[in-house]
Amino acid sequence: NLFANQAQMDIFEQYFYDLNQAERALSNNSQYNDPVKILLEKIQPFEKRHESIKVTSQYNSYLPADVYRLGEVFWYGSTAFPGTKIIEEVTEKELIDLGVTPLATYNQTRPVFVRRNDFDADNRQLITIYPNSDSPAEQVALYFTQNGDTDSDTSAAVDSGGNFEWIEEGQTVTGSGIPDNTTVVSVTSGANGLILSNAATATASDVTLTFHSDDIKCNYIRKPVDPAWGYSEVAASDGQSGSTALYDSSTTVDFELHASEENELVLQILKLAGVNIQDQALYQYGTQEQQQKDQLQKA
Repeated sequence: NLFANQAQMDIFEQYFYDLNQAERALSNNSQYNDPVKILLEKIQPFEKRHESIKVTSQYNSYLPADVYRLGEVFWYGSTAFPGTKIIEEVTEKELIDLGVTPLATYNQTRPVFVRRNDFDADNRQLITIYPNSDSPAEQVALYFTQNGDTDSDTSAAVDSGGNFEWIEEGQTVTGSGIPDNTTVVSVTSGANGLILSNAATATASDVTLTFHSDDIKCNYIRKPVDPAWGYSEVAASDGQSGSTALYDSSTTVDFELHASEENELVLQILKLAGVNIQDQALYQYGTQEQQQKDQLQKA
């Protein structure tokens, strides 16, 4: 299984280098043998578009856990700043340079984000979005007064009517113990940044806002799922001690690569197995077969 996963990832990563080379070469108008089209067809099953990003605070968010190559990050504007805007990725150094260059700095019409070397329990990478606002009416408050919270649960979610900078009046708020049709009626400053209202009013209590917004999204290439040859161990049938691995289809995970990669997978696994068991002949066979295949494709 380790060899299978390594072989799959080696082939998958090579797609992007091959695509770069193919795009530099002269393309053709053939329907079936244009190298760029072939590679894009192999990559397409792994593309994910308009995937929501987990927003945890005023300007901190987490990318999806299965991001392999990140594309565009973007957000949907509010009434004050309508339209969809691309959030440009910058480095820490670029962020500092932008901050001291008034004419080129980030703003509401040109937001930016920085990837952090920080991951949550679900292996989602943290990004920080700029600018963020200190104005109470424009910030995502972390604490609010909830009229209608009927239990001790301390989390809630605001619907997608706002965006990564705004929680606005009229949005629906949901959570365990929060009655239906609870909405934001006003945004205030201070520790209790939001005041919510519902017809079934109960004693107010402070709860922590877990803010999941559909307004920040991203396009990306996901990582292929790890393949696995599933099995269960059964006692040896010949009366000998020990056990035998019996194939189990219910726990098996197939390769996700294009069907045309079957031979390439076999050759890659042969090479890895040859290195592992120190069998030079097996490694050379896998290498020679792959080189011959590459030569035929590039001839």
